[in-house]
Amino acid sequence: ERLIHLLICEKAGLVMIQTENYYQGEIRMEGRLPVTTKEEKAYHGFGVRSICDIVEKYHGVLTIETERQIFVLRAALSARQV
Repeated sequence: ERLIHLLICEKAGLVMIQTENYYQGEIRMEGRLPVTTKEEKAYHGFGVRSICDIVEKYHGVLTIETERQIFVLRAALSARQV
């Protein structure tokens, strides 16, 4: 199955960003980041790491969850910072 869902909205002075994407198998987390299952590990997985770094830089909040084989990433940032 394929699904990429992106939601961006502003509410109560916060910019909320949510992305959802299907995955197969298991997701293993190492610290705050998912571990890649790709063979070329050195060249894969920079996207989530970059998002984490940006959210941290702007003092936001980031959550990563898995729900029914859907990978869900949510970020909240102050609208003044964005």
